[in-house]
Amino acid sequence: LGGDGGSDWGVRSQSRLVDCLGSVSVNFQANLCAMDGGELPGVRKVEHFGVHVGVERGVVVGAQMESVMDRDWDDMSFEMLARVLVDLHTNSTELLKDVLTHEQERLLEFLFNGQEMHRTKLAVFIMDQIEPKMEAASYMDHDMYEAELSRAIGDIQLWRDLGTDKTDLLFVGEYGVIVAGPNSRKAEKVYVDWLTLTAKDLFIRQLFVRLSTTASRIEELHEMIASAAQDPNSINRARRRLREITGEMSLLGQMLELCLGSLEHMSPVQRSKDQVGKDMFEGLRLSKLQEEVHRSVKDLEKMFQSSMADLKTLQDNFNTEQRKILQNVYTEVSNSSDQLFRSRANLKITHKGTVSLPSEMPIIVMTICFSGMLGVEILKRLHTGVTIGYVTPRWFSSGIQPFSETSPATLFLLQFAFILLTCYFGMWFLGRSGRRSGELLRKRAVINRKIVDMKALIRFLEDAGCVTAQTSADKKGFKDSKIVTVSFTDKSFFRWFGDYPLVTLELDYVHMFVNSALLSWDYMGKRISRADPYALVCDMLVEAGAISKADPRNPKPRWLREPDEEY
Repeated sequence: LGGDGGSDWGVRSQSRLVDCLGSVSVNFQANLCAMDGGELPGVRKVEHFGVHVGVERGVVVGAQMESVMDRDWDDMSFEMLARVLVDLHTNSTELLKDVLTHEQERLLEFLFNGQEMHRTKLAVFIMDQIEPKMEAASYMDHDMYEAELSRAIGDIQLWRDLGTDKTDLLFVGEYGVIVAGPNSRKAEKVYVDWLTLTAKDLFIRQLFVRLSTTASRIEELHEMIASAAQDPNSINRARRRLREITGEMSLLGQMLELCLGSLEHMSPVQRSKDQVGKDMFEGLRLSKLQEEVHRSVKDLEKMFQSSMADLKTLQDNFNTEQRKILQNVYTEVSNSSDQLFRSRANLKITHKGTVSLPSEMPIIVMTICFSGMLGVEILKRLHTGVTIGYVTPRWFSSGIQPFSETSPATLFLLQFAFILLTCYFGMWFLGRSGRRSGELLRKRAVINRKIVDMKALIRFLEDAGCVTAQTSADKKGFKDSKIVTVSFTDKSFFRWFGDYPLVTLELDYVHMFVNSALLSWDYMGKRISRADPYALVCDMLVEAGAISKADPRNPKPRWLREPDEEY
């Protein structure tokens, strides 16, 4: 790996793989040299550190301080160590950018809100001795000594003397640990466990903060959707915000799964056998810290599930609000259309009860135009047949010749009458075709028969597979009626031989009457054109036991009637 750190400093870095354990962990070394770009070139800074990336421990960077500026390894101040630590954090983070995948970078950017390069990192300082040599409590003087220690690990939260002879010291700060003494390296596993658990605890806290922020955005979105009736424009903003929140919850779910998987791979912390390790184990409270981490991740999981349920409710409310808005728009358009037709339609009602709306005018005009063009084309071909290559009929030539010579006006009126006759024929043919198609596809009959067994009728409708049922209340004079409209497909083969119709019955539920029936088909057929809807509907209701067998219009049974006898 190589790069240039800027105009003043030329940074050269190199990494080398040490070992790896499948997909569990990998260890590599990194060398970084910062060259002076001035008139006297030379090496100004050298960093040689190791990096461990694993499923259980996470990312651990280790380095040994040999010299800082003009100080050797045995004569360094905490201020110098703090400055070196900042450089080490920055350089190791830059190095890890080449190791992380695009998905991991996206998760970190989302979790830390774009400040992933400045995320909190922990540090453990292992020292042979701190001068002046005193007990741990003596350094907590709220003055120079405590301030010097705080430069490296933040506010001191716990301090303790380690070992039986109290030769080792332990300081626990906000962002790290200082272990000093001749036996400090013997308890390496203890403070590595502390690093791992504390790093996971910081990650869970940051995840909790990010989830709380998303949960508050969900609450704001609830209020925005609730106010959509007063501010229709807010529904578009709510749609965009809902899409963003859904993406955030998806990323939070991925990070929560990764956190749970990391805790599953982590083995329980264990006490050291030597006295320094035992004291450090108790001082760092590793058992309690591990319990708190597991408890925190369970609480976080419950909070995430609650937020997901809230998001599901939010999506349902948003869909309902959208349907309400669309329904209101449809209602307003329908009302506006009704008012428009009432004021401008100029409805024309004939004595037969037919309503002619202006929407029919384009079809009528087109029919008249095409019929007139047909008449003109016929006359043109008869009159100018010789010119265009067709033979003019002799009867036409002999009949038109006298008018053409003596009375051209009469010839024009005859031609105009022929065109009008063609237009009339086109209109008549169009209306006849429409009426015949309507008669063939739909047949209506007035039944007006008393229902003798309502339970039998309901059972018949259930067996027939009733698909729709609508109820409407009506009041005629002093009588109330409850009209129920039911629809089903009659699939009786011996009654229809495959031409199954959609039967719609209109029932008077209060007075127990079958008012009317409508049979509908999706196609035309010979059997359909000959069907008698009254007889067929009465037969199926009689077979079901819903109405009586007697026919008030013709008491004779159906099988005793003549073929041409009316039902």
